[in-house]
Amino acid sequence: MSRINLVDPKTATGASAELLGSIHAAFGATPNMFKAVANSPAALASMWGSFGALGNGRLGAKLGEQIAVAVADRNDCHYCLAAHTALGRKAGATA
Repeated sequence: MSRINLVDPKTATGASAELLGSIHAAFGATPNMFKAVANSPAALASMWGSFGALGNGRLGAKLGEQIAVAVADRNDCHYCLAAHTALGRKAGATA
């Protein structure tokens, strides 16, 4: 089965490099889902723009991450659970 290449932020060029830099600055790391989408700078711009728009919603970062933790737990996605637990702590959530 073929797999999608993950774009290395260190070797990325153009718009993808710029966007991956912004993503890394925001999260302190570059999640693999962004590295995969970076194969298309337009798709990466759209995805990152959506994250920004949702970040300005009414729920707030803490509640949004608590919901994401619940969904990740329900989906049994250990990668997502770890990421959203860390982001939730950063937003003020506790165990």
